[in-house]
Amino acid sequence: MISYKAVYTKTASKDIAKLDSLSKKKIGQKILHYKDKPLSHAKKLVHSSLGTYRWRVGNYHIVFDLDGSRRCYGRSDLLLFCTSVFRSPC
Repeated sequence: MISYKAVYTKTASKDIAKLDSLSKKKIGQKILHYKDKPLSHAKKLVHSSLGTYRWRVGNYHIVFDLDGSRRCYGRSDLLLFCTSVFRSPC
């Protein structure tokens, strides 16, 4: 099975660092779980200023982009760019 490699932007890293430990753990588990099939549970965003897709994990949204053409370390990788994590307004 092809798996995406999770890459975190500075914004996403800062967003995650601000969360409590339980939320960090839940979000980390979901990213690991979904990275094999990232679009199976994703919603496409209408206004994609932060990213193209999102997952919902509890009260949080994980915004991300996918890139299958990036070349890293001399080989082609499938990358999942986590661009932002924020609390949903609900």
